[in-house]
Amino acid sequence: MFSPAELSLESADRELERRVAAFLAGQHFPSFRNVQVGAQSGTVTLHGRVGSFYEKQLTQECCRRVAGVIELV
Repeated sequence: MFSPAELSLESADRELERRVAAFLAGQHFPSFRNVQVGAQSGTVTLHGRVGSFYEKQLTQECCRRVAGVIELV
């Protein structure tokens, strides 16, 4: 069983994942939609492949702009 604080943190992590994924999907790079997003306590983890090193760097910079992202892995 989870405490109310743990459930709140879990829902905040899911909300951060959703916002980061939505922000990436809204960009003009189709390969960004292939990136999976995970979050835990403000640390966002990205998994997947993009088309180039430039797109990788751009993906990371886009994710850093989303409110609530403390660290990016």
